[in-house]
Amino acid sequence: MIRRLNNTPLNTYLKIFCFITITLVVVLSLVINLTMSSIPPYETNLGPQNGRLDISKDAVADTDLFCLQGEWSYYKNVYFTPETFDDSLLVGDATANLPYSTITQAKGTATYKLDLKFENKDDLLLYIPYLRGGLDVFLNGKPLVPIRTLNPIIGIGSALFEVSHYDEKLEYQQLVISTNKNPEATAFYKRDILLASAEGINTFIFSTSINQFMFFAMLLVITFNGFVFMFLYPSHKIMTSITIFDALLMVFITTTLPVVFEFFANLNPHFEVYDSTRVTIKMLLLLTSGVLGIYLSKELFDPDFKVNKRIWHDGCMLIFVALAILFLCDMSIYDKYGTELILLGLLVSSIGVLKRFKAYYDQYGMTGYFVFQSIKTTYLCLLIFLDIMMSNLIIYNSLSIYNFFLIFIALHLVIRVYDNYINYKEVAKLNTDFEDIVAERTQSLSEANAALQKSNDTLNEISIKDALTKINNRLYFERKVEELLGKFNPKKDRFYLCIFDLDFFKIVNDTYGHESGDRALIGVATIGTEILPKNSIFSRIGGEEFAVIFMDMDDASVLAVTEKLRARLEVEKNKVIYATTGSFGLSKLVEGMDAKNWFVSADKALYRAKNGGRNKIMSDFSAD
Repeated sequence: MIRRLNNTPLNTYLKIFCFITITLVVVLSLVINLTMSSIPPYETNLGPQNGRLDISKDAVADTDLFCLQGEWSYYKNVYFTPETFDDSLLVGDATANLPYSTITQAKGTATYKLDLKFENKDDLLLYIPYLRGGLDVFLNGKPLVPIRTLNPIIGIGSALFEVSHYDEKLEYQQLVISTNKNPEATAFYKRDILLASAEGINTFIFSTSINQFMFFAMLLVITFNGFVFMFLYPSHKIMTSITIFDALLMVFITTTLPVVFEFFANLNPHFEVYDSTRVTIKMLLLLTSGVLGIYLSKELFDPDFKVNKRIWHDGCMLIFVALAILFLCDMSIYDKYGTELILLGLLVSSIGVLKRFKAYYDQYGMTGYFVFQSIKTTYLCLLIFLDIMMSNLIIYNSLSIYNFFLIFIALHLVIRVYDNYINYKEVAKLNTDFEDIVAERTQSLSEANAALQKSNDTLNEISIKDALTKINNRLYFERKVEELLGKFNPKKDRFYLCIFDLDFFKIVNDTYGHESGDRALIGVATIGTEILPKNSIFSRIGGEEFAVIFMDMDDASVLAVTEKLRARLEVEKNKVIYATTGSFGLSKLVEGMDAKNWFVSADKALYRAKNGGRNKIMSDFSAD
């Protein structure tokens, strides 16, 4: 049964597992919030003007971080190495602004230039997170030295350069970054390119990396929770669908955590997920989750299709499937119209979800289940809207969206525990009902078996008992004879066969009637049952003919018991007018005899008794 595992109620396992899950999530949430609070403050509003960025003289403290954001001067197909640097190429019509949404068009080599005004500090570092290889950085025309060792080691795959070649004579320091990612896309210019002290960079890398790893671990815990319950209830289709949806959502959120990809890159130097690939995966996961989310909203709020099925179920699913096929065929469509198309699909499907909310509310009212599920579903829709809309604005390793995901995870965990409890109660009730049905059927079956056994016993008794005298009949007697012959051992077994019938029984029937004859037969059976030994076999084998098998007795004892029976019949004849005497024939079983020979020998002795005047005993083992 599902209710018990190793004699322990399943409810106990559910409570323990939920407690462990909640504890882990709470601990991880605390770690995330602590690491977020340890991240150094940094200025994000330093937009360059006319390709120049001014940083105040006293702004660069030990823990300050400055993000070099804004519109960079972009030089398509221009790539510098330390041997080929030529800043004369960074002028004229070669410049172009490259918006974030055209990431798949940023292919080949590219160079970006920014003029910086900042106070010279010996320990300043330039940090470009989650970008591996194919990168050269120049300050005032001279290459910056890449730093390969970082403490803590987390984040070593990122590009980190020591800021040197500072020229005090220049008002603005010329920063040039050249990338060579051909033929894949890159969007490094939209990352947090940080200018800070070594201490600030170390703290930032450690905090953000630990933060993202803990967040990823939290997603794994919740997803694992779902798979455990899916295996406990494999036939529960909603539970299975929610678990798969959780897994898709986990991977979807993971695509916003570059540190996860960087972790695999550190394990394998050849591993790298380009920006275009990451965005493609994220969009396909979003569209797949959308299809599954439409199905789940139907199962949770409108299982009977009270809302129009063709429009708000099939139609919405078709939109997401069509978008997925469209993006796979030509990703450039996403570059131009992808965000708008996905937001339109989400908007249409959200209208369908709201209609299902209303259908559920009209039928069941404001139940606790409805409140939980509707809040979670609404929040998730808003969160996905926010994530898509901010994807063109936020930097890849920004922590701002994590707080929104943390709120969703908290809601989702509450719903998960509630769902698990409801599902357990449902399965437990089904098991209880099933056990009651089984017990009832078992009781009915037991009663039927008892009745059948009683009928079988009655039939068996009828088959081996004489209907008139209630002693054994000829069929039973013959079976016992065969059984005794089968185990007969001449050296230790002594078996005797006695056949007797009533003298002049036909005259009794003719004179006093058959009813009196029946009484006479019943009287003989009664007397025989009283006198004969308990281990003897006493049967009626014919009309007025009876037979007895004696076991474990000697010749004298057999003759004595038989004589006692004969004498009792004679006494009874003198008392009852329809009673009569009997003539007896005895035969001792010897080696070589079969059943027929044994009967013949006893029968011959019986006829000698009859021919000798009746009311006598004759045998084949003593003098007559």
